[in-house]
Formats: sequence, structure tokens, C-alpha cells
Amino acid sequence: MTFAGICLVPFAFNEALQYNFKAIPLKTVICIIYYGSFVSFLSYVLWFRGIEKVKASDAAIFTSVVPVSSILLSAILLNEKILLIHVIGMILIVMGILISTTNHKSKWIKIESIKKRL
Repeated sequence: MTFAGICLVPFAFNEALQYNFKAIPLKTVICIIYYGSFVSFLSYVLWFRGIEKVKASDAAIFTSVVPVSSILLSAILLNEKILLIHVIGMILIVMGILISTTNHKSKWIKIESIKKRL
């Protein structure tokens, strides 16, 4: 537990004594358990297992896919509108990934060899 978490325990305990936990609907409890187990715990376990197999620098490039997937999933699941600014942002993200994952070293060597000949 972090220092901040330790500092907040007395306040949380005080609030817990005054709160009626029986009033929480079952749906809310299930959502909290899901969020705590899958979103907060399992996602980090899978992320760190993935980093063991792939270099961190390569994995970091693809973290930029998160906003793209968020936009697409919000449009599909929540019927959110995709605006022009979202499309422009997604195009820039995909272009950034393509630029950062393309092997430019061979092109640079060819350019240097041409410059030496001139």
C-alpha cells in the first residue's frame, strides 16, 4: 500500500462506519468486483506478461492505440458520434505507428551512399 493509501485509511474507515452497505444494489457490487478484478488487476498482469515477450519500446508505441479503440468502442457501444477531429486524431495515430515501426535505416544508408557518390 502506498503512503497516500495509508493516509486515507482513517477517513475511509470513518465513512464506512456511517455508510449503509445494505443499500448498495447487487448490480453495483458486481460492477465494482468486475472493475477491481478485470480492469484494475488482470489488465496489468496481461500487460506485464506481454512486456516480457516484447521489448518495452515496441509495446510503448502501441499504447497510442488506446484512444483509437476508445473512440471506436464508444461509437459502437454507446452510440457516440465520431467527429472530424476524432478521425483526424485516429489518422495521425495510425501514421505515427506506421512511421515508428517502419525500418528507416536501410533507406538512410541508401541516401548516404548516394551522397558519397556525388
